[in-house]
Amino acid sequence: MGITSSKSSSSSYDKLRDQLSRIGDQNPFGDDEIMRLSRCMAYLHACSNYSKSYKNDGLDRENLSRRWLTDLAVFCSTLPPADFSTDVVSTCHVYNDLLQLDSNLLKRPLNDDDDAVLETRKTIKFIMTVIEEHVLPPDFGRVLYERYFALLTPSPSMTEYDQDSPIEAQRKIAWERLEKFINGASETSRRGSRKGLTCLFKCCTKDLNSSEADAKELLDCVYRLSLACAIYSRYMANQAEITFQNQNRLTNNKEVMEKEGNETHDAPDS
Repeated sequence: MGITSSKSSSSSYDKLRDQLSRIGDQNPFGDDEIMRLSRCMAYLHACSNYSKSYKNDGLDRENLSRRWLTDLAVFCSTLPPADFSTDVVSTCHVYNDLLQLDSNLLKRPLNDDDDAVLETRKTIKFIMTVIEEHVLPPDFGRVLYERYFALLTPSPSMTEYDQDSPIEAQRKIAWERLEKFINGASETSRRGSRKGLTCLFKCCTKDLNSSEADAKELLDCVYRLSLACAIYSRYMANQAEITFQNQNRLTNNKEVMEKEGNETHDAPDS
């Protein structure tokens, strides 16, 4: 359910609307896409920073790989959407800030749909691990993250935050970190093939400010990335087909058993 729906017209979401507008004005993403990216970023950040000894926090650490690219693929596509229903608005679980971790993401699996999501995460984790270890250039995910998604050092303007309270300074830094992350997603996927090729070029340079890259390394990177996309797409399609066939088989077996049970029940006494 989207933030612009009639049920989510509460003023509780004014801050969230402003945040979506600010980021949406600078990036070619819709509101739902921005929320998916920001909620995934907050979730992965929580997985990396929460105490591992606290086992009941609701985080799905079993499907974490500690590889950023794999974890992004696993969770960005499987985290549930934000809930803007009126019953949620009336509770303390309102998601109204892109900088916060949506508490609904910490719910434990309760039904078959959630079990299917966990199975999908295991599938994605498996094939992405294979791809990162054996197909993509070494450390490609880390280099991509550091050059386009991570706020590794404070910007020069952050000296102005010295006058802020610690909490406000943390929020401003967190906002810059979110803007960097969303912009990285835009640069690498939504601003055209030329921009995408530039990103690959920068991933093959010695540093971000360099204007030179080894041609062989760049061509190898492009080839490996194309191969990785083909392997991922084919593997996921095959897994979806296997799941569909298994579901049909279970349904058919259930119908046969019910039919046999009815025939046994209706058989005349000898």
